[in-house]
Amino acid sequence: MPVYTSNEPYPIGSDSRIVGDDTRGSDISPAKDFATHAIAGAAGNSGYRRSYSTYLPDYFPLLGTRRRFMVRHLIKMVRVDSGHDGYYLREPLPREEREPIGIGRSGTSYQSTPEAAFGAVAERTGFSRVAVSLPVPADITRHVAELEQFISYRMFVRMWTRENELLLYGDADAGLPGLLTTDGLREARTADLVSGLFATAATVEETGGSCDGIVLHTETYWQASESNYLDRLRDAGVTVSRTRMIPRDQALLGDFRAGATIYDPGDSAISLSAADPAGRSRDLTVVSRVGLAVHVPQHFVLLKQED
Repeated sequence: MPVYTSNEPYPIGSDSRIVGDDTRGSDISPAKDFATHAIAGAAGNSGYRRSYSTYLPDYFPLLGTRRRFMVRHLIKMVRVDSGHDGYYLREPLPREEREPIGIGRSGTSYQSTPEAAFGAVAERTGFSRVAVSLPVPADITRHVAELEQFISYRMFVRMWTRENELLLYGDADAGLPGLLTTDGLREARTADLVSGLFATAATVEETGGSCDGIVLHTETYWQASESNYLDRLRDAGVTVSRTRMIPRDQALLGDFRAGATIYDPGDSAISLSAADPAGRSRDLTVVSRVGLAVHVPQHFVLLKQED
């Protein structure tokens, strides 16, 4: 199973696997495994559940053959035990610089840089569920090939959308921070969102990091592609993720690999409910747990287009 890194054809910041449909070899995807066992192990229309120690969206078949990056692919990933309940270090701004966030330009000595004043505090790691549930016709759940295809192509891809949402906005109930909602996030404004990306990338680096990633709305992404901005960003070592989960008039730039970490406890499951009274429909649910730490929130800048 391939692992694409920044030195290979698909330059991705994350250590997350991208599985290509034509490169799995003998590996059996969770979708096929579940379909096979659910049909063999469930009596009639009874419910069935199966656990997996892997991250389910990695098995979306088309992910390895498309040059498209999710928010997850910008961030480094650490595999942790499923019962992980630890802490991570966070570097908040000095109190006098928080409201409003007041980071100026660095000088030419370390003591004149913003990061010279950063502190360090311990934050508890939060985890949330990336879950998607859909009703499916009962007839599909009686055939291995059809059920496998539905899980692989329709369920796993929805999990990526849900995870993009979680990573950007967090889950307050689970203690999961969001990249767009974390305390210490800097903001900048521009008359034109696309042309303003380069100056904002320089702003990111005023806190000592390197701007290695950008999150754009899909509409903005294609506008940037039309003007060749994406090629120029790639040449500068910046990976661009596109998603509908960020507003059209905003862009998130940052040092994603140094500024944040995704925790993967390898805790996933696929379940199929019992059929409804008429025997026509069953609920199919896929779920994976994920954690996020934002170590240096001031390494991120939210660029907003002025009205």
